[in-house]
Amino acid sequence: MVCRRKWQVWLIALVMGVLLSAESSAQVLQDDQAVGSKEGLRLFTLEQCIERALSINPRILSAEDAVRSSGSEVGMARADFFPQVALYASNDRINNVWSGGLSDSNYVDQTGRTLSLEVTQTLFAGLTVVNAYQRSLLNREMVRAQKMQDEMQMVLDVQTTFFDRLKALEDVTRLTSSVHRLETNARAVHAFLDKEMIPYSNVLEVEAELANSRQQLSQAENSVARKTIELKMLIQVPDEIPVDFKGNLQDAEVRPCPSMKACLDMAFASRPEIQAGEKGVAIARKDRQIALGRFYPRVSMSMSYNDHNIDYADPGIAYETEYDKDGHDNYYKAQLTLQWDLFQGGKSCYKAQQARHEISRLTNNLKQIRDQVETQVKTSYFSLKEARERIRITQTFFDSALENYNRAQARLHRMVGTLLEVLVVEDKLRDAEASYVKAQADYRIARAHLDYSVGRRYPSPTP
Repeated sequence: MVCRRKWQVWLIALVMGVLLSAESSAQVLQDDQAVGSKEGLRLFTLEQCIERALSINPRILSAEDAVRSSGSEVGMARADFFPQVALYASNDRINNVWSGGLSDSNYVDQTGRTLSLEVTQTLFAGLTVVNAYQRSLLNREMVRAQKMQDEMQMVLDVQTTFFDRLKALEDVTRLTSSVHRLETNARAVHAFLDKEMIPYSNVLEVEAELANSRQQLSQAENSVARKTIELKMLIQVPDEIPVDFKGNLQDAEVRPCPSMKACLDMAFASRPEIQAGEKGVAIARKDRQIALGRFYPRVSMSMSYNDHNIDYADPGIAYETEYDKDGHDNYYKAQLTLQWDLFQGGKSCYKAQQARHEISRLTNNLKQIRDQVETQVKTSYFSLKEARERIRITQTFFDSALENYNRAQARLHRMVGTLLEVLVVEDKLRDAEASYVKAQADYRIARAHLDYSVGRRYPSPTP
C-alpha cells in the first residue's frame, strides 16, 4: 500500500512537471511571436497620443479656425474707428426721344462724366463703435476659452481610452494565464481520470471553469480591439496602418490627494467653461449697451473731391449766335451730417429688452455651470481617493490569493490536497487579479477626471 502511494505521488509529480514545462515553452514561443509581430509597428506613448490628437484631430482644428475667425471679427470692429474712403465714377448718356412745349432737345441730349473721391469719418454714434469693438475682444477671449475646453476634453478622451485599453490588455494577460493554469489542471485531471484516481465530476468542474475563462478572454480581446480603434480615431491614424501603444497601468505613482478646497479653488479659477460663461455675460452686457446707443443721434463728417464733365450734343444758340454749352467743374465738398432715428416702431426698445433678458439667461447659465463644476470636482475627488485606497486593498487581496493558490498547488502535488480546493483558490485568484487591475485602471481614470475637473492642463503634476 505504501509503495502504491509513493508510485501515485511520483506519477502526479511527473505529469505536473511535464505539463508545466510544456506550458513554459508555449509561453516563451508566444512571447517571441508577439515580439516578432511588433516589428515595423510605430509605438505611441500616452504623451505622444495626446500631442498628436491636439495637433491633428478635426475637433481641435475646428476650434483653431474659430479662434482665427474671432480675430478677423476684431479687425472688422476696429475698422469702424478709421475713416472710410470711397471712389465714385459714372458715365451718363441722355438721348431725347420727344420734347414738347418750349423745351429744347439740345439741352437734353448730353453726356455726363463724374469722378468723386469721398472720405467719411464717424464722429459720434452713441458709443456703439467702441462697444462693438470691446464686444469683439470679449468674443475672441470666449472662443479661446472654448478652444481650451475642447483641448481639455480631447486630453481626457485620449487618457480614458488609453487607460481602458491598458486595462483590457491586463485582462487579456491575466485571463491568458488563468486559461493556461486551467488547461494544465485539465490535462492533469484527464491523466488522473485515466488512472481512475479521481471521479468524473472533477473533470466537469475543470472543463466548466476553463470554458468560463476562455469566454472572458474572448471578451477582453474584443475590448482591446475596440479601444484600439477608438484610440486610432482620436489620434487620426487610419485603421489600415499598424500601430501599437506603449504603457502599463503600474506606471502611475499613487500619491496623496490634494485638499478639496484647493481643488475647488483651482477649478473656479481655471475651468474654461466658467471663463467662457463669464465672457458670454460680458458680451450680452455689451449688446445691451450697443442697443441703448441706438437711441442717440449719429454724427459723421465727410469730405470729397469731385470732377464733373458735361458734354451737350449740340451747341447752344442765343441771339442767333452759337455758343459752347459744355461744362467742366472741379470742386471740394465738406459735409457735417446728423442723423437721429426718432421712431422705428419700437424696434430699438425691444432690442434693448432682448439684451437685458439675455444677460439674465446667461447669468443663470453661468451659475449652473459653476454648480456642475463643483459637482464634478467633488465626484472626481472622492473617486480618486476611493480608487487609491482600493489599490492598496486589492493588492493585499491579490498577494494573499496568489500565495493561497501556490500553497494549494503544492498540497496537491504532495497528495495532501484536492483538486476541488485548487479550483476554488484558482477562482479567487482570478477575481483578485481582476479587482487589482480594475483598481489600477480606475485610479488612472479618476486622476485624469480630477485633472479635467480642476482645469489642469496636460501634462500636470500627479495629485
